[in-house]
Amino acid sequence: MRVLIVDDEYLIRDGLARSLDWASLGFDVVETAEHGLEALEMVKNHRPDLILTDIRMPFMDGLTLIREIKSIYDQACVVIISGHEEFDYAKTALKLDVFDYVLKPINLNELEQVVRQAISHIEELGLRFKEMTDIREQMQNSMSVLKEHFMLDLVFGKLSEDQILSSAKDYGLNPAHFFAAALIEVGSPSCEQSDSFYENQRQLEIYFEEMVSNRDFLFIASISTHEYLLVANDAAEDRLEENLNGIKAEIELQAKEFGLSTTLSAGASSYGLIGLQGSYQYALYAASELFMGAGNRALSFAQDTSKNLPDSIEFFDISAFKNALTFSDKSAIMSAFNDLRTLVITQSNAPKLVIQLLCLNLFLECKRVLREQGAEIDAVLENPASSIQSIINQPSYERMFEALASLISSILDYYDVVRFKQYAFDVDKAKKFIQANYRDVTLSLKSIAKHINMSACYFSVIFKKETGITYINYLTGIRVDKAKALLLNSNMKVYEIAYEVGYDNPTYFSTLFKKITGISPFDYKKKILSSSSD
Repeated sequence: MRVLIVDDEYLIRDGLARSLDWASLGFDVVETAEHGLEALEMVKNHRPDLILTDIRMPFMDGLTLIREIKSIYDQACVVIISGHEEFDYAKTALKLDVFDYVLKPINLNELEQVVRQAISHIEELGLRFKEMTDIREQMQNSMSVLKEHFMLDLVFGKLSEDQILSSAKDYGLNPAHFFAAALIEVGSPSCEQSDSFYENQRQLEIYFEEMVSNRDFLFIASISTHEYLLVANDAAEDRLEENLNGIKAEIELQAKEFGLSTTLSAGASSYGLIGLQGSYQYALYAASELFMGAGNRALSFAQDTSKNLPDSIEFFDISAFKNALTFSDKSAIMSAFNDLRTLVITQSNAPKLVIQLLCLNLFLECKRVLREQGAEIDAVLENPASSIQSIINQPSYERMFEALASLISSILDYYDVVRFKQYAFDVDKAKKFIQANYRDVTLSLKSIAKHINMSACYFSVIFKKETGITYINYLTGIRVDKAKALLLNSNMKVYEIAYEVGYDNPTYFSTLFKKITGISPFDYKKKILSSSSD
């Protein structure tokens, strides 16, 4: 914390800076100012937590200074220093939401007591501010997540027309605009996905977020690890197509700067939000044409695919298969595959094109999870394109799924070997990172997962699977063990140890310590030292 002492008398401000043991009170920076103008600049630049100020000063008096401070930094805790003859000024200051006042001549014991009370007030304000900030962030994140779910459910055909129209305005969408959907796939030109690839991909995702924040007509959401849904809308159809062409060029250029390749396949625009599902279906069809077209990676838009698709198509939901690939073993993955297989066989009216796209997507998901582990499909299949081509050209659905089941089984056998080896490596890497950074109060699941280039959710699952405990329990164990050592081998106070082992709230640290060990930090030190002396 920082404290600023403001007084035009040098002996008073210097004496206050030296007379109290500010470090033991928790202040690591003590600054002084001669008058209000100087103090105001320091407040603007350094945002002190506590300000002790005189009332009568040249250039800018204390009351004016307090008004200025409260207008730019409402969280500042202000204590007035005044003489008896200035008591009326002090009462006016209290109306300006100052914390307290101390009369001259200053009694250091009284001042220290006021400072300790101010510290409690500052900590309480900090907790309130953090709570409000967290609530605002949660609300913003929740709305963003809800909109993402809404858009994905819409294009996947999970919403009725009434649900679409009733929710559109909640997410800032005009259901009477023209809409178009596109599928963005991100890859590496060399087909090798190193650590730098994932960092570059994250940079591209940040760029996507900036694009969306600056354009009301645009929305981008993640579908899978390397695929993104892009939705654009406009009141005018010609302007929508013009915007899409511009976005296409932007993404291609930005991806090249990050050393990435992109394929963007877009469906034809349609009037009304309800027609967006059809546009997405056309985008999938365009993507399948690219795949079957000997690996053409150029960005392309399907402007009119209505002649190639039936009037109404229902695509199969593969989310259960994708989740099984990420979090389950081979048995559960094949079970999810067989569930899809049964659904397709019983739904005999599904067009052949849809079944081919389904098989292609399942194959690409298997290819994706291999890449995420640093492996390539070529290690399993001599000619991957020829293998999937052979499957989707089978004369019946049964033969198609029979061949695909055999192919996926082979991929999963290799995937298990790669994955479990990688699990141990990633968890060991995460442990070392935690051990090296346990003092960092901002250390989180997200930051640890980012260090090993993994999603937070996925990292949480494999860490517990490999270690038998959650990452937070592992981190807490390290911090408590370090705290025990400091309690026994140093003269540090409890609050100092709390900060040293990564907690910015000493009260929370003491509560957590007692919960784990059964006794408070103070009693722990007393008990161990007593045992040693006996």
